[in-house]
Amino acid sequence: MTTDIQEFFATCPKGFEQLLGCELSKLSISQIRPLSGQVSFRGTLADAYRVCLWSRLASRVVLVLGRISATQADELYAGASEIDWEAHISPHTTFAVNAHGTNNELRNAHFTAIRVKDAIVDQLVAKRGSRPMVNTEFPDVTVTVRITKTHASLGIDLAGDPLFKRGIVSRRTLTQNLAPLRPDYAAALLAAHGIYGGN
Repeated sequence: MTTDIQEFFATCPKGFEQLLGCELSKLSISQIRPLSGQVSFRGTLADAYRVCLWSRLASRVVLVLGRISATQADELYAGASEIDWEAHISPHTTFAVNAHGTNNELRNAHFTAIRVKDAIVDQLVAKRGSRPMVNTEFPDVTVTVRITKTHASLGIDLAGDPLFKRGIVSRRTLTQNLAPLRPDYAAALLAAHGIYGGN
């Protein structure tokens, strides 16, 4: 596993950012910066996987591959094409693109995801001569795109399913018709009162 310091962000429900920042600090994560709906941090891949394993407040952990200009669709496509996708999507690996956010020109997250998917596919076809497989239901690799007013962050989701789904049984029985409180919301209630995991 690489020991290079890289940029990551952990997503969370809005309002949890400060609590998640404190939790990451308790996990010995450095250079923490709470933002809207996420907390960015710097560390090694091992640090990011430690967050995936132990965070009770993070929804996802994303390795940032690049920040690109994204004021319109062609600029987004060109910027996404500059990232070396071959290093992250191996042959016979399925992938999907999830996009979040909008701006004046990129007003539809689904369209944004398709433009980034096109950039990835076109690059890999040019390099390998074969089309990579897209699987939106159960991808091996999930590419995350977060759009702001003028830029986009592109990265790889290290967690797969949202982290709050750890330990949740996918099928309900007839006696379980009421949904329990989501684990990350329960953890946030405890953290707001100074009770973090391991206390």
